[in-house]
Amino acid sequence: MSDAAIRTVAVDRRRLPVDIGVVFVALAGTHRYHEWWPPEWDARALSKHGGVGGRWAFVGPIGRQVCQIIDASPGRYVEFHFHDGPVRGVGRWGLARQGEQTEVTLAVDLVPVTPVHRFWAQLRDQSQLQHRVARRLFDCLSERCGGELRDRPPQQIPIVV
Repeated sequence: MSDAAIRTVAVDRRRLPVDIGVVFVALAGTHRYHEWWPPEWDARALSKHGGVGGRWAFVGPIGRQVCQIIDASPGRYVEFHFHDGPVRGVGRWGLARQGEQTEVTLAVDLVPVTPVHRFWAQLRDQSQLQHRVARRLFDCLSERCGGELRDRPPQQIPIVV
């Protein structure tokens, strides 16, 4: 079966009552994902810094995955690549200021690479799983940014080019 037939493309959005800079710092700070990602996913930093080049691993609903930020623009987006796991592809956290709120978009384009995951993708629409994953991430991000980070000055995360 071709990659196009088993590709998962999903886009999810949520408005958060938080400043766009605070959200960007949380999304670009891969070295601090363990502080806000779902605890059951065991997010771990694989690099000492966030921003472009920042790497992390997590054990999500389909297994262990390693990702890396490949591009970022403060207050606009954080783009990352999925590799070293059951899927390959790209993801993008998009940010837009909506008055006092921030609209956050998570878009992914993924292809399963292991035989088991490719077979599973033929049997079941993986976009529904991805929407559940996005909702869980938005809930955790909202909780993290709406609480402790809101009252702290934004941190400076180096954007390595």
